Amino acid sequence: MFADDTQMYDHCSISNIPVLVNNLTACINDLQKSFSSHRLQLNPTKTEFILFGTRTTLPKIPAAYRSLPVGSSVVQSCEAVRDLGVWFDSELSMKIHISRVVSICYYHLRRIRQLQHCLSQSTVIMLATSLILQRYDYCNSIFAAARLFLNLDYRAHITPALQQLYWLPVHYRIQ
Repeated sequence: MFADDTQMYDHCSISNIPVLVNNLTACINDLQKSFSSHRLQLNPTKTEFILFGTRTTLPKIPAAYRSLPVGSSVVQSCEAVRDLGVWFDSELSMKIHISRVVSICYYHLRRIRQLQHCLSQSTVIMLATSLILQRYDYCNSIFAAARLFLNLDYRAHITPALQQLYWLPVHYRIQ
């Protein structure tokens, strides 16, 4: 059996990356021991690891710290990871997420168009609306993520946070 959906987060300055990687490695080892006591194991082939930063800080991270040992395997850092349906890239620009959502929406819209002759107009409208509203509502989780990343109160205004993270507001996502 494998353990699913365990996530670890931490942050530091570039000068403290060796400490961060050592702490994450120790945490992974502790997690692996805990899981094995429950007859579970970590799956290195499904384990992802990403470093977030700006375009100028990411290249400063030494290659030695772009990987983590997981059991007898070594996991290399990814350029993008998926968490709860949202794709995060290393610069938190959301370009990959937007690209994939648009691609998926176009795919489903083409499929609806192929079936359009078999469906009533009201059914086609209902399918298209549900597709759009599902994507629109799901983007609200991005607001929660922005608040988490920036350690903001849940009542804090989100627009400055999205501007600081260079994330698009929902109405631009819809367009």
